[in-house]
Amino acid sequence: MSVRGAHRRALALCVALSAVVTGVASSHASTADRLDRARAHLQALTGEIATQSRAVEDARAAAIDAESRASEADQALVPLIVHRVEVAQHVAAVQAELEAAQERFHEAVVQAFISAPGVQPGADTFAAVLDASSFEDLQDQLAFGEAAANVRAKAVAEVTSLDRQLATRGATLDDLMGAAQDVRARLDAALQEQQAALVREQQAMDALNQARTEIVALIDRLKAKLAPKDVQAVARAFQGDHNISYGAWAEAFLQVMGAPRCHANLVVTIAWQAQEGTQAAWNPLATTHRMDGSTDFNSVGVQNYRTLAQGLEATKETIENGWESYGYGAVIRSMRDCADPLVTAQAIAASSWCSGCAGGQYVVGIVPAVEASYDTYYDL
Repeated sequence: MSVRGAHRRALALCVALSAVVTGVASSHASTADRLDRARAHLQALTGEIATQSRAVEDARAAAIDAESRASEADQALVPLIVHRVEVAQHVAAVQAELEAAQERFHEAVVQAFISAPGVQPGADTFAAVLDASSFEDLQDQLAFGEAAANVRAKAVAEVTSLDRQLATRGATLDDLMGAAQDVRARLDAALQEQQAALVREQQAMDALNQARTEIVALIDRLKAKLAPKDVQAVARAFQGDHNISYGAWAEAFLQVMGAPRCHANLVVTIAWQAQEGTQAAWNPLATTHRMDGSTDFNSVGVQNYRTLAQGLEATKETIENGWESYGYGAVIRSMRDCADPLVTAQAIAASSWCSGCAGGQYVVGIVPAVEASYDTYYDL
């Protein structure tokens, strides 16, 4: 082998080694960049959860306020309608009385001419008085004229009074109809606002659930490379500052309820918490049961509890208070049998805990996702 050939081979080997080293460095840089981008995306999604959680609560509060105003308007409308009907009936009665009084007045006028002493029907009454044949006849004529005048005056007074009543009642009826229209307009506006708020709430919930799904998938992919603080930041976004992980709370809850901490029960209890997705303090199932020193978390009355122990006790009391009446006993019986997660989830959906929520798929719909990403959900 020539010296020149040896040099060429050595040079080629150096170039190859340089390329390998450069490739490895580039790969490390690329992995680090992807991890940084993933962390940034995770932070963005975590911020999105906070934003959409506030949007959900704001929309929910607006819906409740609109519902309250709609209820007030509805209650105000009922007596207005009843009063309007009563006034309308009275107007009809006065109208009938007025027509009868007018008829009596016309009859009195006619009778005055027909029944006058010595006066033929159709004759001129004044002329008849001038033609009286005697003083007695004249007195009779005058007396009858006075009586006829009194009858006519009475009839006129009656007609006038009824006419005024009719005008007054008619004005009252118009006022009531106007007031009823105003109240009905407020009712319609409140119902429209309520519907719009419910739509906003659903949109925010959809965005919130989408962000959570993306976060879980991202953590699943990068869990080995993420620092504990990254996962803890997500957990705080999911549950707030006053909670423990879904898995840890599930174990504590099952112990309090006297149910085994088998995998099936852990899955369904974690899914239950994830479905609620609340940030209420020490209250991952979002019960409204009041305890000593607890405070309202939102307008619905979900409570913030002072400690983990108080929150667990409140949840236990809520379940025990609705053991038969709300169907909560079936949930715990299923857990004590360590039933399949979907079986227990169906018992939760069938109870009154959140009847009809999630299109009837409350907890049921999220169990498969929790089973697929169990370790991630456990740590959140």
